[in-house]
Amino acid sequence: MERLLKKEYRDQWILHSSRRLTGRDALEKLLEQTGSPGFSVEKNKVVVMFADMRGFTRISEGLQPEELITLLNAYLTSMIRAVNGQDGYVVQIQGDAILAVFSLPETRPDDPERSMLSGLTMLEQNERLNNRNLDVHPVINIGIGMHYGEVVTGLIGSPLKRSYTMIGDVVNTASRIEGLTKVLGFPILVTLDLKLALHEPGQYLFMPLGKYILYGKKEAISIFALLGAAGEDPQALHQTRWVRNAEEAFVFFENRDFDAAIKKFSELAHMTKISGFDYLVKQSYHFQKEPPGPEWEGSITLDNK
Repeated sequence: MERLLKKEYRDQWILHSSRRLTGRDALEKLLEQTGSPGFSVEKNKVVVMFADMRGFTRISEGLQPEELITLLNAYLTSMIRAVNGQDGYVVQIQGDAILAVFSLPETRPDDPERSMLSGLTMLEQNERLNNRNLDVHPVINIGIGMHYGEVVTGLIGSPLKRSYTMIGDVVNTASRIEGLTKVLGFPILVTLDLKLALHEPGQYLFMPLGKYILYGKKEAISIFALLGAAGEDPQALHQTRWVRNAEEAFVFFENRDFDAAIKKFSELAHMTKISGFDYLVKQSYHFQKEPPGPEWEGSITLDNK
């Protein structure tokens, strides 16, 4: 059918294929304003998601170019399917990185909920990909950062060439949070703003990970790891104990009881085997040796992206 469409109905085939590149709704936006001298912009509150493959350089060095492209296409297909399956919109693909939004061009009241489901589906899809190709390539790990807030959306470019995209501090913040997954060791990190935007946040398990002044920012932002759905199954109950221990640890940390914080974070590092708690132990030692000033509110300043 596609070969026939391409041969006999070239214009229709081009439109059909363009939807795969831009998404149907974005394509309609582009066509509506094609040729006009200016472009319209809108302000929307959305969830911005950055997803990135961990150790891509290391993986690429061990594969032939054809093998790398095959792996990358399989990975991106799984990740994009996880976004599209929750009616998200993939704004950009850059190498192994994905920028997505929930949702554009039209926002929905349940955007935050669907972004949670999309992130968790990404982890499931990645695990399946790893299980299928365990003997072919190294294990793929991913990092996902999500933030909620206002962006400016619209067609950017000239009448000759345009793209439908979004700009705003929310995009930069989501990118920084995705980078923080390397430090904190959890695959999905979300902000307090996104957590509060959920209609029923109790449906999910969130691990508190502290307050951070992200690189290039001035204000601290609270970060949480999305662990999964809350429930009574053994894994959820086990993770709930982790969450309670982390909550206690940060009470000590923010009250400047660094001895108690070190002990609690060390227990969590041993309990979870997650590198982020080792990082928090080091930060507690740092503040123990160099006490923060009186204006300190429990935040950690990050010096790089």
